[in-house]
Amino acid sequence: MEYLVTTFYKFTPLPEKELSNIKQTLETQAESLGVIGLTLIAPEGINATIAGPPDALATYKTFLENQFGALQFKDSPSDRQPFRRFKVKIKEEIVQLKRTDIRPTGSEPHLSPEEWDAMLESEDSVVIDVRNWYETKLGTFKKAIDPKTWKFSQFPQWLKKSDIPKDKKVMIFCTGGIRCEKAAVAMKEEGYDQVYQLDGGVLNYIEKRPNKNFEGECFVFDHRTSVTQELTPSQVIARCPHCGNGGELRLSCLNCSTEYACCDNCQPAKLQVCSKNCAYIYTRDHATEGARK
Repeated sequence: MEYLVTTFYKFTPLPEKELSNIKQTLETQAESLGVIGLTLIAPEGINATIAGPPDALATYKTFLENQFGALQFKDSPSDRQPFRRFKVKIKEEIVQLKRTDIRPTGSEPHLSPEEWDAMLESEDSVVIDVRNWYETKLGTFKKAIDPKTWKFSQFPQWLKKSDIPKDKKVMIFCTGGIRCEKAAVAMKEEGYDQVYQLDGGVLNYIEKRPNKNFEGECFVFDHRTSVTQELTPSQVIARCPHCGNGGELRLSCLNCSTEYACCDNCQPAKLQVCSKNCAYIYTRDHATEGARK
């Protein structure tokens, strides 16, 4: 079965006392249609990456817009099931900056992919990749600064220590746009008055302008791990069984001989196995052999 994957978010007030009912409604509708994926809801709004057969997903999208109003969906195909099940989680934030007081309104400047390229190519601006280091490693924009964060909540601290001039235009981007919504507000608090965010993030950019100024592939938070410039599942990058990040080193499992992908950080430090189950079996069997000797 071919799946269609879509990601979306919306900052919109949701009554805290209603979150449990919203969760149940979303789960019931998704289960009836065979939609899978992960949805986060919080008093500040909704954030999700979900998947299903195209017709079922189209029906679910209509249901979502009836519940939350107009939404910007970013679609991509998958030839394999990108999630195991459907899950809704109630959180304090739909993207964790550890700043529940920041509630984006969408009023900060957004650039279309075409406007982004025009500014990127013609103006003296600073470009910041708001994503984590294991995402930027797979692909990023030309001349982009990598904060080398492990998680988004580290971005404000990195910003305070950076020496980025506050009188320059600053362009920021992330996977689908949601992290930039909060990052732009945080930057304004620090005195950056010319912050421009890529509307719809990398996913929207490579849909409109593939193989232009974004180099490499785009990390995604599902079983595909990464998508190409054509938004198709990567044939090179796969999820490392040890850390969950993207890897392209091809190794043979010492237990079952299955070929698997490993990242270059884990390759020299971890046992050469394709899963936790194989690690357990291989370790157990070799411990037994050692005891016999």
